Amino acid sequence: MGSVFAAAETKSQDAPEPPPGYKSKLEIMAAFGNGKLAIIDRDVPLPDGVVLERDIEYGNAGGHSLQLDLYRPAKITRPVPALLFIHGGAWKSGKRQ
Repeated sequence: MGSVFAAAETKSQDAPEPPPGYKSKLEIMAAFGNGKLAIIDRDVPLPDGVVLERDIEYGNAGGHSLQLDLYRPAKITRPVPALLFIHGGAWKSGKRQ
């Protein structure tokens, strides 16, 4: 028995180049001011059947309330899977919302 492996070039010719990275908040602000970067719409409406529960306290550290926002199906009749997204550090400005 044997296996045959073949290598092929799979790079799409239609794929756009990824956007450049930014080294500082100042570079991001300049890119926005020059029209090279657009703000993401934060006020996207929730899909039908989704409920948002805001500011749920899950812990307290040094008197500081640790909160999360929960997006869930409106009608839950049994245990369902969940996806937990945690921002991984280097948070410098802004708010959870």
